[in-house]
Amino acid sequence: MPDASSGTITAEMSLKAIFFDIDDTLFSTSEFADRARRGAVDAMRRYGLRLPADHILRELSEVISEFSSNYEHHFDKLLLRLPRRAFDGVNPAILVAAGVHAYHDAKVRQLRPYPDVPHALAKLAKTEMVRGIITAGLQQKQADKLLRLGLYEYFTPTDLEAQSEALPAGLRRGGRPAQGDGVRGRPSPPGHRSGQRPWNGDRARPPRPPCPGTREDQGGVRASKFQRTLDRPPQRL
Repeated sequence: MPDASSGTITAEMSLKAIFFDIDDTLFSTSEFADRARRGAVDAMRRYGLRLPADHILRELSEVISEFSSNYEHHFDKLLLRLPRRAFDGVNPAILVAAGVHAYHDAKVRQLRPYPDVPHALAKLAKTEMVRGIITAGLQQKQADKLLRLGLYEYFTPTDLEAQSEALPAGLRRGGRPAQGDGVRGRPSPPGHRSGQRPWNGDRARPPRPPCPGTREDQGGVRASKFQRTLDRPPQRL
């Protein structure tokens, strides 16, 4: 019987696991994002943003290109790029809220897998093959997509003691990536040494150095206006 050294796979070898990406693999991320962003822009225009939709979308696309799709304040940055007269007399917070609400509403109504994906995963789920996800996206956002798409049930059930606590979707409980699971976690903070326990945003962040020129820098306790802004909880998009 031929062996692997001869360049031929033997009959005894078989596929043990299969892994998928999520974006533009299980569903059309690009198509959904285009629809959701246009819906958000339309909502902002209904609430008083007086500019053509195509112009706003171009500016929004530039914001996303500059700050990445995972940035949490797209619509705030968008308004900073637009002339103030375009929404004069309208509270900017209302426009931001309208955009955020419309985008989240699109997740509920429009996020759907490719038509053949559920059937294919259902057939794979009847086998003993390990079925998982390898993704470079943010863990919480990718897990949310799996649940909204209704696909999580098709992946290999988790053994709570084995597999380094790795979820079948490549995500560890608590939002931390399991070692070698293919999920990119948050980067380690400055000064992190190899062999230390991985740092993640669920635990306390390293202390921020004092802002020069403030009372905090001189041993005081009052933070600058900029620092207090950073300490506010972010808006989720």
